[in-house]
Amino acid sequence: MNALLLGAPKGLPFGGGTLSVEQPRWISWRLPTTAVPSSNKLQDLLSKVLSGYLAARDERFGGHHLATVLRQNLPDAVRLVCLEKIASELKAQGSLGQGKWAECPRLRIFHPNEMTSAQQGMYVVCLFAADMSAVFLTLNQGTNNLSSNDIENCRTAIQQKIEGL
Repeated sequence: MNALLLGAPKGLPFGGGTLSVEQPRWISWRLPTTAVPSSNKLQDLLSKVLSGYLAARDERFGGHHLATVLRQNLPDAVRLVCLEKIASELKAQGSLGQGKWAECPRLRIFHPNEMTSAQQGMYVVCLFAADMSAVFLTLNQGTNNLSSNDIENCRTAIQQKIEGL
């Protein structure tokens, strides 16, 4: 059974490689997809990618119907799920590779003022496992423009807030 996995990996690089795809399986909460109504368009589209992507990788990349699902249908479904106010402010963008199939397709949800690239800002990513057994929902933060001192200050501030709860 496919599952939606929720949870953010702690202290791991999240570049889509094997470590970032395999590690969340051990530290995430599992929610069976049966907990979501089957009529949910978003779930139907996620299931379409999970069930068809591996076979699609053996087919011609250009013009494939899963490109439309990931680049148009999934982002549109995310906008429908979000409240109108939020949907007008957020952007959703699907990716299955550039010129060839990516091992792990993804859908990112972001605020354009907060994120100008994957290397900076904060954003949410639905990352499909390479074996298409799951979708990982992660909160990501690009750190290319932060110094090690900035990162340490952020870590300390977050730790203090957590301890104050």
